[in-house]
Amino acid sequence: MEDAETATGLIGRSRFTSYNLPHSADMEILSKQLPSSLRDVPTGGGLLEKQVAGTRGNSLGDAMATLKEVELKLVKTASVPEGPLANAGEVSRLLREKTLEEVPPAFIFPEQTRATVPHDEFCDDQDIPTIDISPVFTKDSKELEYLVEEIARACESPGFFHVVGHGVPEQLVKDAQSHAAKLFDLPLDQKLQGSFAAGATKQRRGYNSTPKTFTPSPALIWQEGFTLIGDKSGQVDVDSYAEKIWPHDEQQRESFCQVYREYGGHSMRLALILKDLVIRALKVDPKHFEQYFENLTQVLHLTWYPSAPNPMEVMGLNPHYDVGFFTLIAQDEVPGLQLRGKDGKWFSIRPVPGAFCFNVADSLEALSNGRFKGNLHRVVVNKEKPRLSITTFFVVAFDKMINPPPELIDDAHPRLYRPFTLGEYMTSIRQAAVDYICNCGHLLDFVTVDSSTV
Repeated sequence: MEDAETATGLIGRSRFTSYNLPHSADMEILSKQLPSSLRDVPTGGGLLEKQVAGTRGNSLGDAMATLKEVELKLVKTASVPEGPLANAGEVSRLLREKTLEEVPPAFIFPEQTRATVPHDEFCDDQDIPTIDISPVFTKDSKELEYLVEEIARACESPGFFHVVGHGVPEQLVKDAQSHAAKLFDLPLDQKLQGSFAAGATKQRRGYNSTPKTFTPSPALIWQEGFTLIGDKSGQVDVDSYAEKIWPHDEQQRESFCQVYREYGGHSMRLALILKDLVIRALKVDPKHFEQYFENLTQVLHLTWYPSAPNPMEVMGLNPHYDVGFFTLIAQDEVPGLQLRGKDGKWFSIRPVPGAFCFNVADSLEALSNGRFKGNLHRVVVNKEKPRLSITTFFVVAFDKMINPPPELIDDAHPRLYRPFTLGEYMTSIRQAAVDYICNCGHLLDFVTVDSSTV
């Protein structure tokens, strides 16, 4: 996955005392800072407002959707920024142009939840390993055996590693990054034509002004997103979005679609290779896992993290664990992805040119009976440069009961988690744990064999 409430009465349930949504007076002042031409930015018939105010329109609304109906009525009365002031990309642009004087309060994280480690503060003795998977293609048995051992160690700790020697063409990744940057640089109203709120897309697909995250956030997150869904063949549903965004620019539309069709195919191929290596690293019967990947889904998510004048007060993505099987991230050269180390301190992961960043997600952790472990991570931003990531979420079937192979359960290794489906995990279980995961808790704690004390 790369996945908050307001009103005083609701916030008392967690350690957050304020979600910093601006009062109406504050919003009026901020709006007056905009030139008259921008105060009523055309947003496709209120599309941006639908994304912000809708109960599943963004990270804020995503958490709101888990609350009781009576609580939702209270939340909806709060003043939430509208138009360009609800969009991190637009706010960043207006700040750079000196049209806007300050970041809207809705983006400001409470002081106790802010990052204190800047985007470029590395810790080389804790940095994640880099693993060359080229033995998969050379078929050298000894090198392949060593590769599997390397992956096992990395999945046990820290749960992250860089993947090189993967066979994905370097130029294709650069082209995908270039097209993503062009997409996010478009005028807001043009991007919104390809949003889920426009009716052109289904579910959580297309452009997201302030994207939904699985983990509730105490403030609006500082990013824009664009989501594509792919099947086991690697084909992604890109055409319907491109037609809406570039209706009169056939060349750009076709180029965008072609690049992401190719990228979707290569990322799925790489994901399937890594899936087989991870299962092999567990030293279990691979047939046990077949049921989880019969109707395979890949979620391809482009994320744009604009520069911010106050990078330590906003957050590109708040601390969280991913929920799928594993995640693959193609980062650009700008650091910002941070991991919590063994000592509990945060550090930035140094980008490796040409590499994909792999991380263990909750479904894999449960299916390995806790042998392979995910890790808490987040994204911070900086003053100078925007950051782009292209993330592939490799997801198991939503309706299959997640059970580890019998070989991984014995007297020395008792079952850690009760059986559950990913669909249940992302709905009813999550709804019972909003405050817990908002405070950096791990949702897997709610499916432990004995979770009564959580």
